[in-house]
Amino acid sequence: YPLSLEVQLIKNCNWACDFCYVPNRDLSDMKIMEFEEVKDIIDEAHRNGLFKLRLSGGEATLHPDFDEIIEYVSEVGIETVLFTNGSLLDDEQIQMFAEGSVETVLMSLHGPERVHDELVQKEGAFQKVKQSAQRLDEQGVNVVLESLASAPNAETLSETAEVVTDWG
Repeated sequence: YPLSLEVQLIKNCNWACDFCYVPNRDLSDMKIMEFEEVKDIIDEAHRNGLFKLRLSGGEATLHPDFDEIIEYVSEVGIETVLFTNGSLLDDEQIQMFAEGSVETVLMSLHGPERVHDELVQKEGAFQKVKQSAQRLDEQGVNVVLESLASAPNAETLSETAEVVTDWG
């Protein structure tokens, strides 16, 4: 049985990154994994000694049962990594992560503000990532910022590293 497993909770995203594998950006037609199915996967994985669970999407936090899924994983006690763009996280969710089994939150940061917002096609996205990363860090949740190197941001990768360093 695998030591780690990734579960794609939803195939929708609220960003529109041209380079992304997410097939469905139409939020009116949500493609989700049902909560009971997610629970069944978690239960089977736990019974078989799963060490780490990664929850992803699309944008995992768009799943209508996202909070319940996080609570369930925490009850079961599987160490969890969440992959999110960070734009929808609220203080209650961040507190839930800190008190539960969400060990790490992976977030996308594709450049300094002007580049990031252009690449994800969402004005204000950079600031949302920054706010979420700082709030998660304040609550003791490990934050990993990931950047996909591509032609539009390749020349700004060192500037991106400086931005992250400035965030602390």
